[in-house]
Amino acid sequence: MILMLIDLIYRVGFLIMLALILSKARIFKNIFAKETQNTSEKIFMGIFFGFLSIVGTYTGISVNGAISNTRVIGVAVGGFLGGPIVGILAGAIGGSHRFLIDIGGFTALSCGLSTFFEGVIAGLLSSKFKKSPNKIVFSIAIGVIIESFQMIFILLTAKPFDAALALVKIVGLPMTINNSIGIGVFIMIIQNIKDITSIEATLSAKQSLLIADKTLHYLKNGLTKETAIKAADVIYRSTEFDAIAITDHSKILVHIGVGSDHHLSGEFCKTSVTLQALKSGKMTIANTKEAIGCSHKGCKLISSIVVPLKDGIETRGALKLYKATAEILDQDIELAKGLGNIFSSQLELSRLEEISKAATQAEIRALQAQINPHFLFNAINTIISLIRTSPESARSLLIHLSDYFRMNMQTNKDFVSLNEEINHVKAYLIIEKARFGNKLNINYDIKCNMEYMIPPLSIQPLVENAVKHGINKKVDGGNITIRITESEKYYSVEVSDDGIGMSREKLEEVKQYNENTGIGISNVYKRIKSCYGDRCKFSIESTVYSGTSIKMTIPK
Repeated sequence: MILMLIDLIYRVGFLIMLALILSKARIFKNIFAKETQNTSEKIFMGIFFGFLSIVGTYTGISVNGAISNTRVIGVAVGGFLGGPIVGILAGAIGGSHRFLIDIGGFTALSCGLSTFFEGVIAGLLSSKFKKSPNKIVFSIAIGVIIESFQMIFILLTAKPFDAALALVKIVGLPMTINNSIGIGVFIMIIQNIKDITSIEATLSAKQSLLIADKTLHYLKNGLTKETAIKAADVIYRSTEFDAIAITDHSKILVHIGVGSDHHLSGEFCKTSVTLQALKSGKMTIANTKEAIGCSHKGCKLISSIVVPLKDGIETRGALKLYKATAEILDQDIELAKGLGNIFSSQLELSRLEEISKAATQAEIRALQAQINPHFLFNAINTIISLIRTSPESARSLLIHLSDYFRMNMQTNKDFVSLNEEINHVKAYLIIEKARFGNKLNINYDIKCNMEYMIPPLSIQPLVENAVKHGINKKVDGGNITIRITESEKYYSVEVSDDGIGMSREKLEEVKQYNENTGIGISNVYKRIKSCYGDRCKFSIESTVYSGTSIKMTIPK
């Protein structure tokens, strides 16, 4: 029995080594790293784990006319990871193969059917497996149960019974111990693949953000030859790619590194991989010189990623990352995606810089100066995360961000309608809502003529103050209420929150309405007073841990 256990351990090692080799392939890593798979991916997984089950049969040990094997590992792991479809398919493949290679054998039918049922059981337990806090222990425990089930099934169905009993006495314990541990080790490997993939994605995202931080002030000025040269230089120095190129919609703006002798600035884009990306608006990967499609015979570039750069509506150009010595890796793809998303966001925001330069009113410029870079950074990060999971939501959020900054930069208007001002507020809150989720709840109570004209940026800074100083600092979040009512002579605007509030001392300090206590509130107060004089009222009430309410009354 001990010798058989040792022999089985060698066979489990072979099976795991084979799985490790196959798991290095991108298709396996991409599928295994996902929590859920689509139908075609599940069918692929079923075939793959069925194949491992067949390998487990062929590497088995002949014992008394039967086979001591590791077949269950493939079907059980497949069922745990992919659910019933994968478990059933892998079990059917592995079980059918076991029956067909030994038709007439006294355990052929028993082992074939038990293999199928083991796949079914593992598939049905998939949801519990995925919710388990310790998946390895769970899989080992279920492995013991289903292998014990197989031994009982053999005793009940294999004939003659004496031969079946003698077989189970020999293989029962070694197979149960070995295969259940093998299942656990296999699950550990899959978990490691997921962890490594997650780490690679995190590192790529971090590298993307570091590069974005260095290039933000370049591409905010739009996609030109000058900005492209500076951005490409940063990427080239910050990564291990052998060449970096940036194009507009038709021409090469810059090419740095290998191939710069014939990929010349100002020339029309010629490589097929670039033309395909510009035309389709989708990232394109080439892992051979032929796929790149460079017509220059001496070109040393052998692999590339081309990421389209968009301004939210159309493709403005492309970012091209080249290698001359190796194929494109998964982390290269993640880095390229991150850079493409961030650069596209920067291009979308480039027009905001023009609006900023057009500012002429001193008091509006004071408000503009309070734009928190963390808000913009957090907004871009939120958009980046949504681009992968929900592109439409990301695009919508980017439009709202654009609307927010566009309205924030209005300096050519002395007054805007209440409707415009509320739209500004909504654009800001949609962005913050995407970041805070259920921690931020907004209530609108507006009962008035929305065409009434008020100074721009009269309400939005008050709402931003409620988010930043009221709700953001409250662990479980809270509510913001925007209430506007109309009477015969006045409009009443109230922004209240149930955030952390402020002490009496702090409240008295804020009521000094100077820049030392918050430029947003003080600016709104001064402009409202400057516009309406003593006919308007502006008040702040706050209680620690209960919230803050800011109310202003504006004459018609």
